[in-house]
Amino acid sequence: MRAFISYSHNDKAALDRLHVHLKNLTREGRIETWYDRNILAGGELDAEIERELEASDLFLLLVSPDFIASDYCVERENETRA
Repeated sequence: MRAFISYSHNDKAALDRLHVHLKNLTREGRIETWYDRNILAGGELDAEIERELEASDLFLLLVSPDFIASDYCVERENETRA
């Protein structure tokens, strides 16, 4: 299962904790996670995010006040997925 993680960059600590919680599933090959830090330098941000959203089986949101305040998270990633 491929999971797209949407989060505010201000919530890096929560993202790190989520990866800890998912570690056993990733180790077993049951889930593969993707988030925007997987984009290589020089990559097209919007195009790669859209491609990964389409390829994902699971859409995980790390909702926080910073996430809700982020125009990119709410308008771009969530509306694209809807």
